[in-house]
Amino acid sequence: MDVGHKSPETFCNFSSEETSELISEIDKFSSRKGFEFHPFKIGWYNECVQTPFVLPYTYDTLAVLVINAPSMFENCFLPFMAKRQNGSSAAVRDPIDECISEHLQQISKNVTKDRDYRIEIIHDYDLHPNRRPKILCQTAAHVSGAAYFYQKSDVYPNAFDNKKVSIELRL
Repeated sequence: MDVGHKSPETFCNFSSEETSELISEIDKFSSRKGFEFHPFKIGWYNECVQTPFVLPYTYDTLAVLVINAPSMFENCFLPFMAKRQNGSSAAVRDPIDECISEHLQQISKNVTKDRDYRIEIIHDYDLHPNRRPKILCQTAAHVSGAAYFYQKSDVYPNAFDNKKVSIELRL
């Protein structure tokens, strides 16, 4: 099911103006640091995953997939590491994860300031106690339009030799 290329104006119970303003504000903090954002409805994601991976939010809940662009290394990560070396004696467990986490917390703080929004940040490495991922990021990328994942059923019958494995990913 291709539910990925929906119009941003259809999100949540927000008006089109509120949605555009929110997305614009997220972009203001993300793009200059080397991040891309891709909004989608939780319902689009939930329609594509099996029951164990369904997120416990209403269909129209706004979600934003944040992915790093190549410029993130220079614009966000190197300054993060320089700041750590100059002032913090705390050990950095996983520098990339901590950099991204700090950045997303800052975005969350800026977006919720003077607004009644509740934001939950789910990282690609977050797991439930049973070690199951909290979110399938590939599916989120697909429904948000950040990527499209083809399945064998998406192509002409008999397009592939049954003895060969074919994997294609387009970003």
